[in-house]
Amino acid sequence: MIDKMKAQLKAEKERKEEIMEYKYYECLSWMSWTTLSYYFTAYEPSPSIKEISLHPTRINEIEKVSDSLNADYIVYFENIKSKKKGKNFVLELTTNLYCRSEKRLIFTLKTIGDIEKQKDNWVCQPKETLLSCLFSNALHKSINLCAMEIVKREKK
Repeated sequence: MIDKMKAQLKAEKERKEEIMEYKYYECLSWMSWTTLSYYFTAYEPSPSIKEISLHPTRINEIEKVSDSLNADYIVYFENIKSKKKGKNFVLELTTNLYCRSEKRLIFTLKTIGDIEKQKDNWVCQPKETLLSCLFSNALHKSINLCAMEIVKREKK
């Protein structure tokens, strides 16, 4: 047992640099981009969906980014934090949807993702990491609602 723990600790120490370089927000961004790309492939003309690193969260900064990218909408996340809840962890985040034509946030939603199987959660795959499962479940509802809001506005 001790030898197994020592081997596991050694393996984790060897991955220290990889772990330290991991940026959770890049994972959230990529998961959102893939999901939105999937949702909008059925629409003609298919909108251009881009994934970028976006740190500003003030409206005037987001407006500048939106204008420079010629992006009709920008989805971004705030207040991302994990918390211990019972025996497991949850991931809380706030999803925001900015609309360039209206020059304002049109959608803000706080969601909580966990690893429990609930009706609103995506099913976590057996080989999926717990962190990835938390991300998926935290993003699921907000990305679905963002997509529905965009579709509703684009049909007008």
